[in-house]
Amino acid sequence: MRAVNTSRQLPAWRLLAIWANIGCLSFGGGASSILLIRRTFVEKYCLFTPEEFSRDWNISQVTPGVTQLAVSILIGRKLGGVWGAVASLTGLLLPSAAITCLLASVFFTLERLPIVAAMLGGIVPATAGMMCWLAVKFAQPLLGRDGKTRLVNVASLVMILGSFVALAFFQSSVIVVLFVCSLVGVPIFGLIGQEKT
Repeated sequence: MRAVNTSRQLPAWRLLAIWANIGCLSFGGGASSILLIRRTFVEKYCLFTPEEFSRDWNISQVTPGVTQLAVSILIGRKLGGVWGAVASLTGLLLPSAAITCLLASVFFTLERLPIVAAMLGGIVPATAGMMCWLAVKFAQPLLGRDGKTRLVNVASLVMILGSFVALAFFQSSVIVVLFVCSLVGVPIFGLIGQEKT
């Protein structure tokens, strides 16, 4: 991966264009949006490290409302101030809203066709595959640390699996899982920060 771009300020028009591109291409809901946002800001433009992006994404998840909107505002604010946040949110919403309205009108006329139902059935496995890929990408910064932090790597893996079990089998609230993991993370990841300084 290329080095992170240290000149992180972007003009509002540039953020508008970047987010409009994401808004036009993020079909399939949250998984595809996360994928595109991460690829754009971490891999394509190198504006964030994987760790920074994971942290910002997680911060956005604990805010009320739609996570993609929260992360667009957070990233826009970091890269372009208040006008960057406005441009980012606008860029994400306008194309998505226009495309959604257009597709909804077309879908209502075609929804009863067997080929359309079959195509929609294929979207579910594709979305599941995207979520698996994203899980690996979000876990990599936690598990790829240096050898001194083997205990933290194991603790990270336990937290990942524990979160999965709590959500999948006990139908725990996402906010409860995030809150518990944040509390557990204080002693574990706080020790790492003290060792590095």
